[in-house]
Parts: sequence; C-alpha cells; structure tokens
Amino acid sequence: MKQPLTIEIHGTGTHNRGAELMAIAIAERLRAKYPGVRIVVPPGFGDFEARARHGFWTTWEFSRRWQSRFAAKWIQRYSKDIEEASGIVDPSEIDVVLDASGFSFSDKWGPKGARHLLKRMTRGGRAGKPLVLLPQAFGPFTQPEVADATRKLCQRASLVCARDARSREEVLKLATLPTLRVYPDFTVGIKPQRPANLRIPEQFSAVVPNQRMVDKGQSGEAYLGFIGAAVHSLKRRGLNPVFLLHDANDDRKVVSAMRERGIDIPVLEHEDARVLKAILGKATLVIGSRFHALVSTLSQGLPAIAAGWSHKYPELYADFGCPEFLIGDLADDALLEAAIDRLATPEGRASYKQRLQEAATRIKAQNEAMWTEVEAVIHASQTR
Repeated sequence: MKQPLTIEIHGTGTHNRGAELMAIAIAERLRAKYPGVRIVVPPGFGDFEARARHGFWTTWEFSRRWQSRFAAKWIQRYSKDIEEASGIVDPSEIDVVLDASGFSFSDKWGPKGARHLLKRMTRGGRAGKPLVLLPQAFGPFTQPEVADATRKLCQRASLVCARDARSREEVLKLATLPTLRVYPDFTVGIKPQRPANLRIPEQFSAVVPNQRMVDKGQSGEAYLGFIGAAVHSLKRRGLNPVFLLHDANDDRKVVSAMRERGIDIPVLEHEDARVLKAILGKATLVIGSRFHALVSTLSQGLPAIAAGWSHKYPELYADFGCPEFLIGDLADDALLEAAIDRLATPEGRASYKQRLQEAATRIKAQNEAMWTEVEAVIHASQTR
C-alpha cells in the first residue's frame, strides 16, 4: 500500500509564536491542497501536547546515529502500530522537507544552523529528497564558515526563497542560484482566532518586547530605554499600555528588566499565535520588536511602531509602505513621540488602513505564486 504524502517542516517550533505561526501557515496550506498529508516536525518542535494540538507527526531521531537506526529498526520489527499510536514516522518516509527557519542563516547566528540542516539532508532517509527553503531572511555573511555552510545548503535546495531584496543580494554573494526567488513572509493570510473565553482589557495598547534586541542588537540599554519611553508616552496619553509576549520564555527577561526600572504594567500572553493575532487586532496602538507580531498587526490594516535588530525589519516596513514607523535611533525620543502622535487618534490610525490593506492583498498574491512553485516541487517528488 502506498504511504501517504509525508512532508517535514524544519526550523519552526513552539519556542516563539512567530515560528509557530509559520508552522500553522504551512500546515493550513498543505492540508487544503493535499488531504490526508502527514506533516512531520522534528522532536524539538515542542512537547507531545504541542504536536498533538497541531496534528503533527514526528520522527525517531537521536543525537547519535546508531540510536536513531536502532529505534527505527525496533519499530519496524516489533510494532509498526506504534507509529500510528505515537505519531512517529521513520525519516525514510519523508517525501519533501520545507525549511521555515525565518532567520537562522547569518553571521548573527553562526554556521551551526546551516550545517545541521545540510547534515540532515545528506544522510539517511532524507538523502536525495527535495529541500525547499521557504521565505526567510539571509545574511550578512562576512564570516567564511557561515558563508560556506549557507552556500552548500542553498546549493542542496530545490528552491530558495529570500524574504526580501536585501536577503536576495546576500545569497547572490554566495553563489549564482537559478533556484533563487524573492517572496514575502507567508503568515499574512492566517486568520486571527478569538475564543469565547478570552479576557482582554476593553481598551489597551500593546508593547511587544524582544530579548533579541538586547542580546543581538547594537545597544541593549538603548532598547530598554526605548521600551520605557514608549510605556511612559502611552500612559501620558491614557492609552493603557500592556506587555504582550510573542515569546513567553525569552521576552520575560525584558519584562523583568523593566520592572527593575520601576515599570510594572499588565502582561498578556496566550499559547496560540492566532489568538495573539486577534489580540493585536484589538489594540488601540502597537509598539513592537517581534517580527511576526508586527506582521500580524500590519496585515490586519493596523499601523504599528517598530524597533528592529536586523535588515528584516526595514524590508518588512518597505513591503507594507510605512517605513516612517520604524524607529532607527532608539535613543531619540523625539522620533518615537512623533510616531505615536501620528497614531494616537482614531483618525490618524485610519489614514493608514487602506495602504496597509492593499499591501496585505498584494503580499497574499505573492504568497500564492510562492506556493505554486513549492507545490511543483512536491508534485515532482511524487512522480519520480
């Protein structure tokens, strides 16, 4: 009996809600296009409950190759039914791998991510199987070991999707790739979900922190000062600021640091990224640093003020046609105040709605073109 189409999603997880949003977007598309598809994620995606919530399978794989081989042989020999019971598949059953790392291949993260994925794709059950690098940010690549690892990975892929023009330029510095495309973020079309039991303030402004601004940005102190200035400015205007966590683990460090500075405001969080999108859609104003929290806001026709730590932020704001709301100098309170002034009133926010909605419509059309190419790779894997 022919096994069902089996597609692995690499690079996502429940470690932050943006990564989870990408997994959700991929799963929604695949299930609509290929009923009965088995969607596999690595064991590190999250715990059993998280995988079960999304209906994902996983693989028997361990840090040592002999352990993985032993586990696979044990399952095949003694209890094939354990696959169905536990949602586990042998890596050899995977037909296509879709990588949605978001932003892992860069000097900022070192060569480990690219080396790890390349190793997975060149041995065992995945050897010779198609790999697609879904839209993500790339570069810079000034470190030779990072450049070499990413070059080899891109050359291994059947399709490489840079998320923006700057990322495309960075990849082209590594190699000339006929498989290279530029497509925007693909989570724009995810529909927000608001459960009946959701409790949020009637009126509030969401401040979405990002610990990466502290440990990867140019100045962690400047960022904490920026967050403090944003909270104080929103309070002065009666806009009821709250922290909204798009990464419930790392970003608590920012909340703790702000409390040490005397800033203690309510914290909103939820385990479902689609619910967080609904919450962002209800906010009076959003000031954030998490990439996919900003995407979730802008894609609903709502302007958001941003601070970023890599080129993916200015590229996102160029896509949505509102670069004036990306704060470049975090120490310049006047820039922040001017941005808040523009959006502090309903009329100010409404003046950007049409522009953002038109951008979201355009991006969704580009997403469709991207999925057409991805599905061609999947189709080819089934006709070999």
